[in-house]
Amino acid sequence: MSLKKVFDFLKKKTPLTARAQREFEQARRKERSGDYEGAAASYETVADLYEEAEATGSRILFRDRLKAGIACVRCGRHEAGLVWLDPVITSGKFPSEARLHAGYASAKLGDRQAAQSHWDAYPPDPLQSIISQVMTEQAAALRNGTSLDAACEAVAQAWNAQDQHDRRTENMKFKRNELIRRRGF
Repeated sequence: MSLKKVFDFLKKKTPLTARAQREFEQARRKERSGDYEGAAASYETVADLYEEAEATGSRILFRDRLKAGIACVRCGRHEAGLVWLDPVITSGKFPSEARLHAGYASAKLGDRQAAQSHWDAYPPDPLQSIISQVMTEQAAALRNGTSLDAACEAVAQAWNAQDQHDRRTENMKFKRNELIRRRGF
């Protein structure tokens, strides 16, 4: 039996959500290294895997819904991202990432009020101070008439800056565990 057949067999036996989670982590690694095109392709795969998992009746946890929503937003499927993120927001789980991405998707869809509402609801978080500050600033900027595209650009830059900051400090075990608990990944 060829190695490819073995890998194909194992791939078929691996739950879709587990495959999606691994692909999500790969997308994050690509994003952190600056390979945004590769990350977008991986996020597309994540979104497809979660959609397939849901269609086949797989058990999907709130953490999976969060990752599916983030993946959809990251690859431009904003409406689908909001559908995935809504139950996470309603549950109160992972409020920072869910609110950040739901606000971003809403802004990209032209819904100023929803974007502002999500970013206003972003919880203050000393572990994510860069994003926390920008969420407050951009919610206020939307109230004052700034363009949705400008707000999205500011949020994207802050998310990237926060991600780079977290990467430099992720070896601090407490911080890493706390970030995973709060963010969902």
